Amino acid sequence: MMTFEHPAWLLLLLLLVPVVWWSRRARITLGPVRGVIVPALRCLVVVAITAALANPVINSDSNQVTVAIVLDRSASILPDELDEAVSWLQQATAERRDSDRLAVIDTARRAAAVLMPDTHGQVSAGPVRTATDGSDLAGGLELAKGVLPEGGMHRLLLVSDGNETGGDLLEAADQAGSAGIPIDVLPISYHRQGEVMVERVLLPPTHRAGELLPMQVVLRSEGPAKGVIRVMRDDLPVGDPVAVSLPGGVAVRSLSVPGGGAAVERFEVRFQPDLTTGGPQDQRVRNNVASAVSVSSGRGRLAIVADPPEEARPLMALLRQRGFEVERVDVEALLGGPTTLSAWDGIALLGVPRWDIPDSLDRELAAWVRDGGGGLLMGGGQTGLGAGGWIGSSVAEVLPVDLDPPAERVTRPGALALVLHSCEMPRGNYWGRRVAEAAIEALSSSDYVGIVEYMPREGGVRWTYPMQEAGTKQDALRAAGNLSLGDMPGFQESMTLAAAGLESVDAGRRHMVIISDGDPAPPGEALLQHCAEAKITVTTVMVGGHGTAVDRRKMQAIAAVTGGRFYDVQDPGQLPQIFIEESRVVSRSLLQHGDFQATWSAPPSGPFDQAAMSTLASLPSVEGYVLTAPLGGLAVDAAVIERSDGADPLLSWRMSGLGRTAVWTSGFDPGWGEGWTQWPHAGDFWSRLCAWLQRPGDGQALSMRLVERGDGVVDVEVEAADQRSGFLNFLRMRAAVLGPDGAGGSVPLSQVGPGRYAGSFRVDRAGGWVVAMQYEGVDAATGKPLTGWVQESFVRNWPQEDGAVRSREARLHDVAARSGGRVLSMASPPEEASIFDRKGLVVQHHRRSAWGLLAVIAAVMLLLDVAVRRIVPDRQRQQVMARRASELSSGGLQSLRQRMKHG
Repeated sequence: MMTFEHPAWLLLLLLLVPVVWWSRRARITLGPVRGVIVPALRCLVVVAITAALANPVINSDSNQVTVAIVLDRSASILPDELDEAVSWLQQATAERRDSDRLAVIDTARRAAAVLMPDTHGQVSAGPVRTATDGSDLAGGLELAKGVLPEGGMHRLLLVSDGNETGGDLLEAADQAGSAGIPIDVLPISYHRQGEVMVERVLLPPTHRAGELLPMQVVLRSEGPAKGVIRVMRDDLPVGDPVAVSLPGGVAVRSLSVPGGGAAVERFEVRFQPDLTTGGPQDQRVRNNVASAVSVSSGRGRLAIVADPPEEARPLMALLRQRGFEVERVDVEALLGGPTTLSAWDGIALLGVPRWDIPDSLDRELAAWVRDGGGGLLMGGGQTGLGAGGWIGSSVAEVLPVDLDPPAERVTRPGALALVLHSCEMPRGNYWGRRVAEAAIEALSSSDYVGIVEYMPREGGVRWTYPMQEAGTKQDALRAAGNLSLGDMPGFQESMTLAAAGLESVDAGRRHMVIISDGDPAPPGEALLQHCAEAKITVTTVMVGGHGTAVDRRKMQAIAAVTGGRFYDVQDPGQLPQIFIEESRVVSRSLLQHGDFQATWSAPPSGPFDQAAMSTLASLPSVEGYVLTAPLGGLAVDAAVIERSDGADPLLSWRMSGLGRTAVWTSGFDPGWGEGWTQWPHAGDFWSRLCAWLQRPGDGQALSMRLVERGDGVVDVEVEAADQRSGFLNFLRMRAAVLGPDGAGGSVPLSQVGPGRYAGSFRVDRAGGWVVAMQYEGVDAATGKPLTGWVQESFVRNWPQEDGAVRSREARLHDVAARSGGRVLSMASPPEEASIFDRKGLVVQHHRRSAWGLLAVIAAVMLLLDVAVRRIVPDRQRQQVMARRASELSSGGLQSLRQRMKHG
C-alpha cells in the first residue's frame, strides 16, 4: 500500500496540460520519432518531480515476531539465580518458527546490546559489559526498542528482580504501551531472610591525638542473627572481637576505639556471621563491611609528597618553625577518595611523577581543588611537572602554568615510536589503545610521535600514525583509538620501520616502546646493534599471552642491548602508568640547567603584599627548573627567569574554582633550587605561600549534617548561628559535592528557615563523598563581613544493589499491566511460555520512502530529454530541414496569393 506524506504537491500534475499543449507541433519541428519521445519524457519529468515532492511512502506488512529480552545483570541478583533464569529462557526459546527473531540486551548500570535480532540466536549469560553496581531497567528497555526491526510484530521481555537504582521503569512501560509494544516480565523472586549488613559506621568528624573515639556501628538484619564484629585500622585488628545478637531490623552497637595518632584515621568494621546457628544464612559478604574516617583536629594541616622523600625535609623544617602542622606522606596516604583528601587543607607534590599517581587520584585531586577548596603546591625537579608526565592530566587543568610550552621555547624535542602487537589477555585491544593514548597525552606538543602496528589484511606492518610532531595531539589520539592490533609474526619488520621513522626527525632523544605478549620472532642482531649505535633506546613491555621463559628473555635482550627497560606486566591496569613514565624519556628537553637569576614580575598580590615584597626584594638564583609557559588570564607569574627569548615562570599561582594552586618550577635538591631553603627570608617566603594556599577555617559558625534517604538521595542540612546563638540569615553559599574517582558537582542550597539551609544530591556509587561549602555574609549585629568554610563527609560503603533483600515483583506486575504484557513464571514449564506468541500484537508497518528513487528517475528523464533534442542523426536532421523549408515555401506562396487577391 502506498500513501503520500504531502499529497498537496500532486496539484502540480496540472502542469501536464501546458506541457502537452506546447508539444502539439513537436512532430513537425523534431520529426515523427523524437516529436513523440520528447513530450513523453517531459511529462515523465513532471510526474516524477511531483511524486517526489509528495513523498510517497510504501507500507509493507510482515508476519515476523521479534522478541527483545532485557536481562538484568546487576549485583542484586545472585549468580545462581541468574543462571536459573537463563536456563529457563534457553528452553523457552528453543522451539520457534523460522520467522521468529530473538534479541538480547544486558542491563546493569548501563545497557548493552548482546545479540541483535536473529532467527537462530540464543540467550546466554556471558561476561557482563557494564558495571553491575547499579540497575537502569528503563535504559535497557529503551535500548531494546531501538534494536527492534522496523516491520513485523514486537515483544519485550524483562527478566529482573524489579530493583532499580536509575531511570523510571514505570514511565518506560507507559511509553512502550503507547507504542503498541507489550512488555512481558519474568520475575526473579527472592527474600534473603538471613541477610545481615553493616549499614554505617559513625565517628566524630574530628578528634584530638591520643583520645578515645566513640564509634557507633549501625547493622541491619532481615531476621534473628548472631555473629561478631571486628574493628580494623590499616588492616590490623583494634581490640577484641565483639559478639552481637541481632533480633531483626536495625541495631546500633556503641564502641570506643583508640586513635592511632595519624592525621587521618580510617576504621573498618567487619561483621562475621555465626554459621553454627542453622536457619537462613547471610549470602552476601560485600555488605558486611563498612568504614568511616576521622581527622585530627586543628587547622593548617599540610601533606607533603616528595620524590625523592628527602626533598621534603627542608620545606617541612621551615614550616614547622612557623607553627604549621606538616606531615610527609606517601602517595598511598592520599588514596581513599574525597574523604581522605578532605583531611588536608593543603597538599604539596614535590617532584612527584604522574606515573606514581593512579588515574582516580589525578581526577580526585583536581576536584578537591576546584570544588573542595583545597590548596595544591606543585614543585619541579627531575620528575616534576611536564618532565614527570603531567601534561594532559586532570591536575594540569587547575595549575597556574601551561605545562606544554610552545615548540620555539623547547630545545631539541624528543621522538617516540610506539610498536603495538595484540596481546592474548582479557580486553587486549582495549589496553593497547589505552596505553597509546596515555603515552601521547604525556608528550609535549613539540615532541614527535609515531605508531606502528601489524595489519594482516594489508600484508604487513605499517604506520598507523606516521612520525610527526604531536601538535594538538588530536590526530594522534584519533589514530590510537582506531588501532586494530594484529598478531605480529616478528619484531624485525616493525622495529626497522620504527627506527627509520625515529631517524628521519631532528630529535634530541629517540625512544621506541614495544608492547607485546612476547611470541613474535626476535629481531636480528644487526638491527639491535644499529639501534644502539643510533642512540635509539627500546623499552619492551610484556603483557599476558604465552609468558614463557624464552619469550621473557627475548624481550629482556631487546631492552638490554639498546639501553631501554623491560617490564613484565601481570596487571594490565599498570600499562598506562608505564607508558606515561616512558614518555618522559623524550620530554627531557623541558629540563633547564644553568645559573638562573629569579626576579619579581608581578605587583603585590596573593600571598605577598607590599611589605612582604619589599622585604623579599632580592630573590635567590636557581640551578635548574622545568620549562613551562605562562597561562594568562587570572594566573599570576610572580617570579620568573628572564631569558633572551622571553620570561619563564618560576613561581606562579591562581584561584581555581573554590581552591588555590601554586607552581614552583624548580626543586629543593642540589643542582636545582636548594638556595631557596637556605635563604635568610626562606621561612617567611614559604610560610606566606603555604598559608595563602590553605583552606581557611569556618570559625565554628556553621554546622552541616548529611542524611541519606532510601532512594540514594542525600539531604544536606546546614545550621548557621553566630557566637551569641543568633541566626545567620541570607548567607551566600557555594557548595559542591566530591565523589569517588572525581565524580560530583555543585549542590544548590536555599534558606528554609531562620539560620537553616537545605539542599540534596544523589549518590550513584560506593565510596566516600564530601560536601564542601564556602559561605559569605554579614553579621547583622556588628556589620562585619563573615566568610569561611564548612565540610562534612558521607560514606556509601557498598553499592545500593548489595542492599537488596527482596525482589519487587509488584512493580514488575505493574510494568506488564501498563504495557499490555504478560507475567511469566519460572515455576511453569518453559515450553508452555509461548515467548513468541502473536496474540494481541500490533503489526508494525515497514515504511519505505520512494522520494530518492523518484528524484533519480526525474534527473535521468531530464538528461534523456536534453539528449534526444540535441543529439540528432544527420539523415534525420536533413529530413527535418527539408520539411521546414517546404512549410516555409508553401507558406510564402500562400501569402503572395492573398496579397494579389486583395491588391
